[in-house]
Amino acid sequence: MAPVKKVTEGANTFNANDYNMLIQMALAGHGVSLGWSHLIAPLISEGRLVRPVSQSVELKEKQHYLNFMKDKLNSEPFIRFRDWFLAEVGSEVTCIDADAGIAVR
Repeated sequence: MAPVKKVTEGANTFNANDYNMLIQMALAGHGVSLGWSHLIAPLISEGRLVRPVSQSVELKEKQHYLNFMKDKLNSEPFIRFRDWFLAEVGSEVTCIDADAGIAVR
């Protein structure tokens, strides 16, 4: 495979770090964007977005961080949220091995 050449001059390019804006631009027909499957799958099913390629990227070691102020550690609302959050991310599928037909948690 030939090396990919980065476009630096003479082309219209756009770079941003606002995920929602990028998806809205793709929905409006202003280009291509990478998307998180759990957020864009409904848009693909509805025909509002299309997959331009069949390949996908699977993150096998994703991490979640829960930051909080020390003085909230023992507050009831925080404890409820923390317990819910940990239960949610603990049940996430972190890797799908299509060849083996297994999901790893």
